[in-house]
Amino acid sequence: MSNASPAQGSFRVRRLAWVLVALSVLCSGIARADVGTPLIWAGFFYLLLGNAVVGIFEGFLVAQFLDVQRLKTILVMVAANYFSAWIGYLGLVWLTPKIGPTIETASLYLGAGIAASWAVTVLLEWPFILACVWRDRHPVRRSFLASISVQSLSYAVIFGWFYLASGASLVTRTHVRPYREFNQNPGATVYFIGVRDGDVWRMGLRDGVIHPIATLRSKDHGDVLFVRRAGEGVWDLSAVTVNRQTEKPVETVVRRGIRAVSAPLRDELRSEGGVQMIRYSFAPVVDLRPWAEGLWTFRTGVWPIEGLSWWRGGTSERDEVALETPFLSWTITNATVLPGDQVVFQLGDDQICLFYRASLSVALVARGRAPLVVIE
Repeated sequence: MSNASPAQGSFRVRRLAWVLVALSVLCSGIARADVGTPLIWAGFFYLLLGNAVVGIFEGFLVAQFLDVQRLKTILVMVAANYFSAWIGYLGLVWLTPKIGPTIETASLYLGAGIAASWAVTVLLEWPFILACVWRDRHPVRRSFLASISVQSLSYAVIFGWFYLASGASLVTRTHVRPYREFNQNPGATVYFIGVRDGDVWRMGLRDGVIHPIATLRSKDHGDVLFVRRAGEGVWDLSAVTVNRQTEKPVETVVRRGIRAVSAPLRDELRSEGGVQMIRYSFAPVVDLRPWAEGLWTFRTGVWPIEGLSWWRGGTSERDEVALETPFLSWTITNATVLPGDQVVFQLGDDQICLFYRASLSVALVARGRAPLVVIE
């Protein structure tokens, strides 16, 4: 029989109720607020708390495999996990820009990253296991074999954790093809800012030949291109850059008299001081299709996991492609929809890609940013 009084029981119930309410409010706030992606939260939890959980698991396994003191081994493996996780994270941040993977090499890079991270973890945590069995017979061989075995088991758990929080459909579901096979829009021309020199370039999707247009020397990733209507079927191409002294956007006309049957309309964008404020990457998707072809609606998101999505009005048909993993994470921005449901967009910081919805195919068009497409 319980010795708790009715008052104590009531207090416990109320306390439990307040805890449940607090958790509900917290969870609903996280679910509704635009505060990140599942991968961001999974990585944050793993770097701060997850390593302790994995370390306890690995310490228990090492103690079982090598027959050493359990508590001491668990504490050592918790420290080993924090050490290897942070070293690996910092190494990944340093290494990725130097390799410079593209959509053409993304799948290879992801596979190599998974294998390399396992191997590096085995090597980084091996000395910690060695310290636990240093006085035993054959400590080097026993500790190294134990590190391989333990990391293989724990890495499967860690891989599953991040796999559930990631999205790699842009790599796993699409087919990377040469852009010349996308031949439905031979009149489409892509203007963009070059990565190396920051100047404005022009590329026709039919021939793939790149021509210089104007010297811009852009160094800010927020600099963009846009067109103004100069007459019937005539447009002027301008760039919006930032004055580094005043931190204000400056409009510069880089080419006049572009003759096009279809070009992005920017009239709905607000102005400030005579300069259209379009220095943001997440503007609505530009649609250059005839009205009759607009059966599918396209959208890009702020976060990499949102990628490029499309749906058919009045139906439940919906799909998307995205790339957000611990090794590669690229946003899709500056998207333009062409006839035939082809989409030109910027992938990450410096890739201009062409996507074909019907076959889920993607091609690397050029290395640049701020692509602007017109149909000449």
